[in-house]
Amino acid sequence: MASPGYRIRKAAELSGLNPGLIRQWERRYHLLLPTRNAAGYRGYSDLDVALLRRLRELTDDGIPIGDAVKQLPQLRKALKPKPAAPAAAPGLDASVSQWVKRAMNATERGDSWQLEA
Repeated sequence: MASPGYRIRKAAELSGLNPGLIRQWERRYHLLLPTRNAAGYRGYSDLDVALLRRLRELTDDGIPIGDAVKQLPQLRKALKPKPAAPAAAPGLDASVSQWVKRAMNATERGDSWQLEA
């Protein structure tokens, strides 16, 4: 996706929401901070669209939007793309590659004790 992102109509289409409802949720709950282009149009990232889609699912399941937005920190963390583990360098054996993968996973989880194993 090129900067500055999806325009509100496309973000609404991808998330299954009405553009007016997205604007209302932005004003009322401060749930997204879309970028703005020179003309002032909003730009939504892939993460923004995923958050909107998940909020729609929660509200469709009967959860009030006020309660759903309280889950935003967890939703952002769950939806944020994980960095790809580096590919093994030529000449490294499988045990080193496994250790690198374990170290990357432990670092993402904050499990520093696993790095010592």
